[in-house]
Amino acid sequence: MQYYKRQNNSLGLVHLPTEIISIIFGYLGVQDLKNVSATCKRMNVILDYPGYWKNSRIRKSKLRLGKVQQFVEINKYKWLQRLDLSNLTCCSTSTWEYVLIRINLDFIHLKYLDLSYNHLTKVRFCLTLPSLEILNITGTHLNPEQKGIIEAYLSFKNSTSSHFILIYDNSMFNFYSCK
Repeated sequence: MQYYKRQNNSLGLVHLPTEIISIIFGYLGVQDLKNVSATCKRMNVILDYPGYWKNSRIRKSKLRLGKVQQFVEINKYKWLQRLDLSNLTCCSTSTWEYVLIRINLDFIHLKYLDLSYNHLTKVRFCLTLPSLEILNITGTHLNPEQKGIIEAYLSFKNSTSSHFILIYDNSMFNFYSCK
């Protein structure tokens, strides 16, 4: 592979092989990754890999403006480990249903999900997140069917994992499997 030199005879980052660039990016923080992804198309394409963004924190101000549906479609955020969707009163029932389906299908590395202070009584949903360790539903309005879904999920988690925490109305319930 031929590399092009700048006027001062040095190679720029953009001219290095993707494998080398990926190793370098593994040492960068989220803010640095954001800055690098804005420099050129090649860096943006390389940084579209979700693994770089698993520790990102999403600004809730954007989600509160109704951008939740677009957010769950962004490939690079699908490896997030923490997702705070609390107090999103702007979301319609259909938006919530779509978002929860996408989270169940795509956010398989999610360890912490905060759905607190939302009105979800009319929302049809299920929980199938294999990596989830903490679910916060404090102050969330749920109907009896949804409570049953959460109880079934808790039973499933209890039988398959060593530890799971449910936070409900500011109380924390720990579930340990009997393995």
